[in-house]
Amino acid sequence: MATPGPLLMGMSASAKLLGVSRATLWRMTKAGLLQKIEVLPGSFRLRRSDLDAIAAGQRNVGSS
Repeated sequence: MATPGPLLMGMSASAKLLGVSRATLWRMTKAGLLQKIEVLPGSFRLRRSDLDAIAAGQRNVGSS
């Protein structure tokens, strides 16, 4: 099934989608839960499919 909307999302839009802060997103990328894509030097995007998987509970975001 195709994901509606953009395939890559900016950090602010991603944070809003998941209901978390941008700082939390950066912690998630640092922990390896999300992979950031550098589209321009210093400009990052996240895959919508990865965000949807976390939002649907298909990826473990819990404690380690």
